[in-house]
Amino acid sequence: MTASGGGATISADRSSRDPDRPLRGDRAEPRSEPHDATLANAVRNPERLDALRRTGLLDSPPEEAFDRLTHLASTLLGVPAAFVSLVADDRQFFKSQSRPAEPERSARQTPLSHSFCKHAVESREPLIVADARLHPVLRHNPAVAESGVIAYAGIPLITSEGHALGTFCVVDRRPHAWTQDEIRVLRVLARSTISEIELRRLARGLDALSSKLRSLVETRTVELRTAEARQRVLLDVNNAVVTCLDRDSLFEAAAAALRRAIPFDRAGLVLHDPARDVFTVLGVAGPVPSPPIIPLGTEWPHEGSRSGWMLDHGLPMLTADLREPPEFFENTHLVREGILSAASVPMAVKGRFLGTLNVGSRVPGRYDESDVSLLLAIGEQIALAIENLLAYEEIASLKSRLEEEKLYLQEEVRAESAFGDVV
Repeated sequence: MTASGGGATISADRSSRDPDRPLRGDRAEPRSEPHDATLANAVRNPERLDALRRTGLLDSPPEEAFDRLTHLASTLLGVPAAFVSLVADDRQFFKSQSRPAEPERSARQTPLSHSFCKHAVESREPLIVADARLHPVLRHNPAVAESGVIAYAGIPLITSEGHALGTFCVVDRRPHAWTQDEIRVLRVLARSTISEIELRRLARGLDALSSKLRSLVETRTVELRTAEARQRVLLDVNNAVVTCLDRDSLFEAAAAALRRAIPFDRAGLVLHDPARDVFTVLGVAGPVPSPPIIPLGTEWPHEGSRSGWMLDHGLPMLTADLREPPEFFENTHLVREGILSAASVPMAVKGRFLGTLNVGSRVPGRYDESDVSLLLAIGEQIALAIENLLAYEEIASLKSRLEEEKLYLQEEVRAESAFGDVV
């Protein structure tokens, strides 16, 4: 629908997406302008504003692709200025304007009270005004008096998602009876503008996907490298302890392999005696005071100890600061030696609890969940070696008893033989 009154012409063509469809006649009744509340609701629609933000064009610097279009509009239509206008919820931002000098930031945006474009955004139709001074609504717009905007023609920029972001518009400082050809030119330029906007949106989406893909690849690479390093550590531990058949050499090999995997100031291997339900220190690595506060062979009961807690719960224990509760038997002695943080894991084979593997540091909060995870895996390897060691010790003990029994029986036989001779 097209209306004229007092020299002002407004086109309300519902088929604004068709650049070749001509505007209708000039003598229809004027269409009513939207109420301010209706206009505000349309302009401040959250989905529209979100679509505008996602373009990344708001408050962005000028770009040659858009500047070419506005300069072309000024040249073809013989007007002093053309704009790519983006309508936000509180202002109008000019992504491009066909002025020779780079405008100051203040000149690249205006309040909505000065905007003609907001009406085109609200109606989603071309807004064609031959003389704003004679228009019943636009004649009160401050841009008429302050900026000398007399004639205006704007085509809404509607995305493929159906959101009107702004307009491609031209203005004149004198009355201008816009022709069908001029409107057709504006529509073609508006379509080119929205193509540029869509292209940038797609490019931003592609960049986001590429960035996400790179992040996933980097994360996966780190995970694979971490897993590979972990497997190397476990292989080193296994090779170090698998052939150790005495307690001293077993702990020395375990401590050396452990130090290459997890830094520590103190490491300890504690065994559980299920018959008496006590814990015994098998080995300690790191700077040890003389005399040691917890010497090798030290025993302590199940209750009130870190090792006892792990036996009861079957879980590792990560302590950022040993000076804080809960208090355990081992904590007090470790703090006296300057050890302030610790990570401890239970060692078990086939459901049988063998003891605990412990590392400590002079730095509070030194260990985290990844250290505990690796320590658990190392503990499994050492537990297998301890099981072999205990089995070897048991076999050696049985062999020693058999040797003793053999000697005893041999003495018995000799004694009986000698007594027989006497008889």
